[in-house]
Parts: sequence; C-alpha cells; structure tokens
Amino acid sequence: EKAAKLGSLVAHSELANIATKQRNKKKAMSHYQILAAPGSSKESNDELLEGYKQRYVSKEELAAALRAYLGAWEEFASRDRCQMAIFMACMSNYGKLIPNKQVV
Repeated sequence: EKAAKLGSLVAHSELANIATKQRNKKKAMSHYQILAAPGSSKESNDELLEGYKQRYVSKEELAAALRAYLGAWEEFASRDRCQMAIFMACMSNYGKLIPNKQVV
C-alpha cells in the first residue's frame, strides 16, 4: 500500500488483484481508475467497464477514467509509438540490441 501511495502502477495493479480476490470490488475499482489514467493499462478500462455494468463505478467515474486513458495515449504520439515498437523488436531478452535485425 505504501508503494501505491507513492504512485507505483505495479502496486496498484497488485492491490486491485488482491481486492478482487477478496471480493472488495469498490476498492479494486479505485485502483483500476488510477491504472487507467496514465494510459498504461487497457485491461483496467475493461475492468472499469465491467464494474460500471455491476454498478460499482458511476457513469461519471467511468467517463473520467476513459478520458484520462485516451488523453495519455494521444500524448504518446504515433511516431513515438512506432519508434518504441521498433526499438523493442530489436531488443533481446537481456536488454542488448540484436545486431542486423531488420524490422518491417
């Protein structure tokens, strides 16, 4: 919980999973809302949509989370996404560039 308070997305993800297993949907939804904001987790949007259908998330909360997700995603320009995809495709599992690897 301390890591989540410091902004760790991994901690929020773990806490959301724990809350879900404990059947504390409202708490899980609050973590999913935080995860959606930086645009890093489409799965959190799916969970929030399911939470909305089950009435754990209000329409306003769902809309705010989706707007935050899309806003963050749009900030990450398509050129940057393309460069990141190429970079990641050229990396090995050990973080070293693979020489002469062609990416189409």
